[in-house]
Amino acid sequence: MGSRFCPGGRTSMEEARLNLEASFAGEAESVVSLLFLVLLHYCVTAFTMVIDEATSQGSR
Repeated sequence: MGSRFCPGGRTSMEEARLNLEASFAGEAESVVSLLFLVLLHYCVTAFTMVIDEATSQGSR
């Protein structure tokens, strides 16, 4: 806890900047994973629609 105030350690400004960069990296990671999930959902939906279309045409 007291490491940020001791001499030779990181200043609170540098620590804040590092925390900000870490939070941005985590945010970007979560956005990418969210986009991947949405893309996967659309692929599965389109695939099931194609399968339904093919089976309904085959039965007719």
